[in-house]
Amino acid sequence: MFIKLMPAVQFAVNCRINPTLIIDFGGLKMIYFFVLSMKIEFSFILFLFLLLTLLGFYGSFIYGRKTKKFRWSEYIALLIIPILCSFSLIYLFGIKIIWLFIASSIIGFMLEYILGLAYHKTLNRRLREYDVSSLGGYTSWLALPIWGAAGVLFWMVSKTIGL
Repeated sequence: MFIKLMPAVQFAVNCRINPTLIIDFGGLKMIYFFVLSMKIEFSFILFLFLLLTLLGFYGSFIYGRKTKKFRWSEYIALLIIPILCSFSLIYLFGIKIIWLFIASSIIGFMLEYILGLAYHKTLNRRLREYDVSSLGGYTSWLALPIWGAAGVLFWMVSKTIGL
């Protein structure tokens, strides 16, 4: 076992990764390290993020398709995977992902409110109807984490296409 770990530890030292982190993993977790050592393409991470998010959306749809009313359980099922995927990127990109998530949440929320208000004042009808946790009927407080996950996703897309 120790002989198999030596190349992994040497690679970790060369890449300035804490080798004790790799030794502590062991078993199935070692596979994760070797996948990382193959330099996963960023587009694969984006694909995985999108796939898991779509699976979360589908699970939320299946979970709540029999009712038209708002259910907290459906809302949590809708958001749990995108938020976990966003925060799991901290391992690869550092704490800056949290700041991106927070900034995207605030900016997206403000833009949705301003555009909803402008649309209502211009055309005298609402762009959307918000019933739960509404802010003036133009947006909902529940949209904050959605905008945060969307911001991380947009950043990943821009990084993948080379912007």
